Amino acid sequence: MTCHSQNDRLNTFLEKQTGHFESLCQLTPDIVDKDSIDVAVNTITNYIISSADIKSGKRRFTWLKAIVVPIPKPGKDKQDPNNYRPIALTSCLSKLLERMFSARLMHVLERSKWFVSSQSGFRRRRGIIDNLLKLETAIREAFLRKKHLASIFFDIEKAYNRTWRYGILKDLSDIGLKGNLPLFIKNFLQTRIFQIRIGNILSDNFNQQKGVPQGSVLSVLFIIKINGIVSKLPAYVNSTLL
Repeated sequence: MTCHSQNDRLNTFLEKQTGHFESLCQLTPDIVDKDSIDVAVNTITNYIISSADIKSGKRRFTWLKAIVVPIPKPGKDKQDPNNYRPIALTSCLSKLLERMFSARLMHVLERSKWFVSSQSGFRRRRGIIDNLLKLETAIREAFLRKKHLASIFFDIEKAYNRTWRYGILKDLSDIGLKGNLPLFIKNFLQTRIFQIRIGNILSDNFNQQKGVPQGSVLSVLFIIKINGIVSKLPAYVNSTLL
């Protein structure tokens, strides 16, 4: 891809995506808010490309940093730190670039029919309703045939924090991805810094040693590993919904 075509693609993408960011952008590490991006969308393309250094996969330090805001889980004891969901607020400029790479990644995976049919998470025109309807259909069929239906529901504790980074990169390699896309994702996963924000107080910097940032645009990487669960299940398991 030439620099000129790269600029054109990114500029077109920016114009479509800048309206999707919430006001929380002003709380991100680079202190660049959504309104500033909306105004400067036609002039920041070169800056984003040069700052990202797409060919090497490297990015500016603040683009690799997240401010983590603990959100209490409904109905849970707020005195217990385990009852909070960590949401990572990342750079607005980095989010724009991540959206472009995420869209490209999903396009490649969907085009190659890499996802199992029961995988609905993070996919366009798919959602929890699809899986609920499949479950309801199975229940109705079992009822009409007077048979038993066994269903197991599980919740993976700290799923994003424990996602195997090397496994994600290996899966991307097995898919056959080469060039800028896997380089960008590798750098995105391996060089993560975060601070925790409680009210107006920020903690010291910490290195994120494993997992993927929860709340990040590229949290979609999580389903790459989840998708592999189905291939490991015994043949007698009739259906798995993810």
